[in-house]
Amino acid sequence: MSADVDELIEFKRHEWSRLANTPDLLAFLMQLRRTDFDCVLDFQGLFRSGVCTYFANAPKKVGFADAREGAGIFYKRKIVIEPAIKHAVERNIALLDEALGETHQYCTPNFHRNDEAEQKADAILEQHNIDAGKNLVAIGPATRWESKSWPPEFFAETIKLTSQKTDANTVFWLLGTKEEVGIGETIIAQAGAAHLHNFMGKTDLPTMMALLKRSKLMLTNDSGPMHIAAALELPTIALFGPTDPDKTGPYGRGHRVFRTAVECAPCFKRLCPLPEQLCRYDVISAAKVSDCIAEML
Repeated sequence: MSADVDELIEFKRHEWSRLANTPDLLAFLMQLRRTDFDCVLDFQGLFRSGVCTYFANAPKKVGFADAREGAGIFYKRKIVIEPAIKHAVERNIALLDEALGETHQYCTPNFHRNDEAEQKADAILEQHNIDAGKNLVAIGPATRWESKSWPPEFFAETIKLTSQKTDANTVFWLLGTKEEVGIGETIIAQAGAAHLHNFMGKTDLPTMMALLKRSKLMLTNDSGPMHIAAALELPTIALFGPTDPDKTGPYGRGHRVFRTAVECAPCFKRLCPLPEQLCRYDVISAAKVSDCIAEML
């Protein structure tokens, strides 16, 4: 089966945010201007995606009427989405339907097979003596928002309790970037679990995806890897405090969401303004999450 995406045009957000790299950004935008597209859909709806939409050479440029940061000024057509449609996936499908005048149903995406990533994933598992018969549990303990990140102690306690409720075939692995390695080291130091491995900083995105495909389930904060796992149809247990799972929860069947019940949530704030972030502990506990993992395994 062929992949759904034929070509990827990379927008280097971090690199091009620096003033010194402005010429490279302008060259990228001029390349968009020289490329013919049939239609441009801005699913992100932010200023930077609006600018890219403006420069892209296309007769149709469509985005959300409620796009943020003034992105709507760059569209030729603005689509109003019914308030009852909340989840980002369903909003995107609604935008697509209106833009093309057709009806579409969600289906899981088909990704390019990356043989090199598959080999790297196998090599990592072999290096850590993890055979194919193990129940791999992926753990995503970090996010870009501090408020969305449950503390390392929570994940360590969850892993410790889950190890007591499952057998030796259950193996945990931590995913994340090289900047997040310290989080993984803290979890390992506190968990005391024999079958726990820190792969943070040891994989690129394709290799991480290959490891997720070999896993039985994932425990994660609200994060990018959470959405990747859902797109791979990997059963996912997701923790939600300051954000809304009705809008950005793992999409599809077989997932479980632990959601705070505090009145101030969802606040959508990157940093909690309270002396102590209540939404992490009000109804969400390591014991309940570990029970869920054991049950799903």
